[in-house]
Amino acid sequence: MNSVDRDRLIDELSYELSHSMQKEIDQDIIWNLLKESGWTQISLKGFRNNRHAIDVLDWLYENCKYKYEKVGCHFIFENEKDAVAFALKWV
Repeated sequence: MNSVDRDRLIDELSYELSHSMQKEIDQDIIWNLLKESGWTQISLKGFRNNRHAIDVLDWLYENCKYKYEKVGCHFIFENEKDAVAFALKWV
């Protein structure tokens, strides 16, 4: 790999990393604002496999009456009853 290719690769990786970090920071800020306004956050330790992740998503779609957001294994619910039902089922 020549120095131009190496520098280009470093630039691309730096951009991707900074973009990813900014997205995480933005999500943290938004979720903190939601929690301050009464939303409830619940995190799972992880998914056992892809089927488990799909089951969780299906459950959310079928059972939540109010808004919710999901990032990875982290969930935030507008309604506390939805959050409690989710925790009882999946945590």
